[in-house]
Amino acid sequence: MLSRIARPSVRQVAVAAPIAMLFFALPAAELFADQSRLMLPRYRLQPGQELVYQVTASEDLRDSKGENGAKGNTPRERSQWHITVVRENDDGSWRLLIRSQQAFLNPDGSERRQFGSFDYCDLRPDGSYSLNEQTAMFKMLVPYELFCRLPDTPGEMNGDWHDQPPARGIGFTYRVAKSDGPSLQIAATQNDDYSQGRWQLVRTYEFDQQRGFVTTIVLESQDAKSKQPVSRRTIALRSQAQHDANRRSIQWLRGRPRSVCAQGGRRASRRWNSRWLDQQPNQVGSATKGNPES
Repeated sequence: MLSRIARPSVRQVAVAAPIAMLFFALPAAELFADQSRLMLPRYRLQPGQELVYQVTASEDLRDSKGENGAKGNTPRERSQWHITVVRENDDGSWRLLIRSQQAFLNPDGSERRQFGSFDYCDLRPDGSYSLNEQTAMFKMLVPYELFCRLPDTPGEMNGDWHDQPPARGIGFTYRVAKSDGPSLQIAATQNDDYSQGRWQLVRTYEFDQQRGFVTTIVLESQDAKSKQPVSRRTIALRSQAQHDANRRSIQWLRGRPRSVCAQGGRRASRRWNSRWLDQQPNQVGSATKGNPES
C-alpha cells in the first residue's frame, strides 16, 4: 500500500515561491547582461589584415579668407600609417605592427621636416592596448591617434566614459556624438595640462560597427573659452586588405629593413622579427622596465 504524499502547507508555498523566482531570475539577468555586452561596439580584426590611413586635410582655420570667402586649406603635412595585424594573442588581443611616415611642409609645399617610426602594440577588442612605454615615447608611437577606446557598459554607451592610455600621461573623456546605423561617431576630449587652459583638443572617430575598425578621425584644436575650432586635421582610411597571415608580416618587414629599423639595418630587422612574433602581451608591459630597443 502506497503511503500518502505529504502536500506542502500554504506557509511552505509562500516561503518557497520567492526563492524559486529569485533562482530563475538570476540566470535571466545574467543572460540580458551578456546580450547587452554583445551589442556594444567592438574591434574585430583578423591576422593578416592591413589597414592604411593617411592625412587627407590639414587646415588652419585662422588663415585669412581667400577670394571665394573660404578659409585657407594649404596642406601642412603628408602623413601615412600602415597597420598590420600579425596575430591574435591568447588573451583575445591582436599584435599590431604600426609603421608611420610623416612629413611637415612649408607654405610653398616643400618639406620642412620628416620622420618615420616603427613599433608594435597589443590592441584589445574594447580599444585599450598595451605597449612598451619607453620605446613608444622614443619612437613616437601613438595608437590612440587611430584607435579610440570603446564603452564597457550600456550605461557608458548612453553617457560618457574615461580612459588614460599608457605612455603619454594624458586622459580622454569619450561620448557617442552620433549613431547612424552601423556608423558610430565617438567624440574624445583630451584632458591634459599642456594647453594651460588656452585650447582644447577634440578627436571625433568614425567607427564602423560592421567591419570593426575606425574609418575616419578628425582632430580639432578649439579655443578653450569660445569653443571655436582653430585648426582641423582629418585622417581617413585609404585602403584595407587581407593577406596570408603566415607570410605577410615577414615579407612586409623584409621589404623595408632599413626604413623600419633605422639604426640596425637587416640585423635589427631580425631582432624585431623575433621580438614582435614571440613576445606575449604580458611581456610587453614588463618590458617597460628595461632599456629601449632600437
